Amino acid sequence: MEIDTLPLPDTLPTPGADHPTPIPEQDTGSPAAQVDTVTGVVDVTGTGAAPTAVVRPEEGGELGLTGERARELRSLAGGTVQVWGRRAATPVGPGLEVLDYRLLEMEGRSPRVGVLEQGGPGEWALRDRDSDETHPLLGMPSTGIGEGLLVWVVGTEDAQGRIIVEFHGVIQVDPA
Repeated sequence: MEIDTLPLPDTLPTPGADHPTPIPEQDTGSPAAQVDTVTGVVDVTGTGAAPTAVVRPEEGGELGLTGERARELRSLAGGTVQVWGRRAATPVGPGLEVLDYRLLEMEGRSPRVGVLEQGGPGEWALRDRDSDETHPLLGMPSTGIGEGLLVWVVGTEDAQGRIIVEFHGVIQVDPA
């Protein structure tokens, strides 16, 4: 399994983002200050009170994921992600403390990730996490979701910029 190790930049690389996420200044010479990038499929291992998100790179093996963002990744099991993080010990062995991630594929399709905003009654829009653009959503359920939730949606965009939702998921931040 190969992991790209880069010196710690002033900002995290976020493909397609207009506003990179700033990270705290640290000693760039220490191994803990290096940012690794891994692309693979998310899985969850463990049961009960201590489930752990892992990423399984195409080359094989697995890396445990830890940190606040890793809690979000538990909801993306089966999806392909690109993860940026620092090397860390995890309950399943070597892994990454996740600094950020990008959802690349869900169920074979490219999703959009963003925050739900409510328009009128039963009308939803997605504020895109990467571009901050707002897209009206057609076909979202009227129950089980709420304003402010971080979600992913897969669908087609019509000529008016509306997304006709085919399937979606909530990126649930579950209890620790």
